[in-house]
Amino acid sequence: MSFTIMILTSCVFMSMFPLLTSPVSLGGLLIFISICFVILISLISSAWYGYLLFLVYIGGLLVLFIYMCMISSNTVFKVEVPQVLLMFMLLTFYYSVYYSKISWFFLGGSSFDSGNMLNMFIFMS
Repeated sequence: MSFTIMILTSCVFMSMFPLLTSPVSLGGLLIFISICFVILISLISSAWYGYLLFLVYIGGLLVLFIYMCMISSNTVFKVEVPQVLLMFMLLTFYYSVYYSKISWFFLGGSSFDSGNMLNMFIFMS
């Protein structure tokens, strides 16, 4: 469940890259996406691997961030409110659909299908 949310959050924030122009906002977004992927890798494999990957990745991002700030130091930090608001609304919509407690059986599904995982659980115990 958390894998889907982390991947979905990262995809939504990756789609915000073309909307940003300031190196400060791009660096912050890149750091946030890297944290999401490092958490995802830590959940999949060893936590030490995720921690080392985080340190190496953040070190490289800091060098890139300092380089971009030196090149374009006079760029105005400007946030496009409608586009960012649209991305957050999409993210909120995806979360609400994913976590909704509404039973979708009224659309034609049957309650018989919900017992499939119960049989697997009984078989394994």
